[in-house]
Amino acid sequence: MIICSACGAQSSAVTDSRVRDDGCVRRRRKCEECGHKWTTVEVNLENFKTSLDGDSINAMRSAHRALKVAFHRLNRVDLFAQEHTVRPSKPYKPRDRKVAQ
Repeated sequence: MIICSACGAQSSAVTDSRVRDDGCVRRRRKCEECGHKWTTVEVNLENFKTSLDGDSINAMRSAHRALKVAFHRLNRVDLFAQEHTVRPSKPYKPRDRKVAQ
């Protein structure tokens, strides 16, 4: 099941499909609800595992660690903001003021 990233619909149609030189299948998709278009790539895992060298794997691990750190920091900022948000003890009620005419 492919979900549209624009509207969240679960119905999409394949408009174009091509096999790349490395055996991966590239598909162009279109959401049937909102018309958003995107590309998916289907990867053969056996070919993918043998085509990676040590440097590529280390680069991916490094990028993954950096993303985890960035996500962790965003969570910490969000928690800090939630803890330090000033909330009034009483709900705010605007006063009725007469406007001079």
